[in-house]
Amino acid sequence: MIFEPRKYKKYSEDENSIRKDEIFKMIFGNNLKSHYLKSLLEALLNINITNIIVRNEVALNRKDIDSKQVKLDILVEIDKKDMINIEMQTKVKYNNIINRSEVYASNVFADNFKIGNDYANVSKTIAI
Repeated sequence: MIFEPRKYKKYSEDENSIRKDEIFKMIFGNNLKSHYLKSLLEALLNINITNIIVRNEVALNRKDIDSKQVKLDILVEIDKKDMINIEMQTKVKYNNIINRSEVYASNVFADNFKIGNDYANVSKTIAI
């Protein structure tokens, strides 16, 4: 089966667009307004969420001095077990969005996996 290429609406540089990083974080990256993010995640992931904690300005641990610093837009813990990294990207710089997403997700996963944890109990990490 061959699919037609998707047609995307051209991104506008409107300063009030929800797709602008600062506005996206203002609406969804806030524990006082977490019900908006909860509704969005439930719709996207088709799950029920009972508890949601938004962690702001998250910089993941560097493995060594030469490692790149990874800063997340929004990191969410749902139901005290699963981690969701939400990144707003309006431009694909250097065609690296897939690799970048994998690096972010694997760093979230590694930062939450502690010494002595059983691999059978590892928390799920979702990148959006």
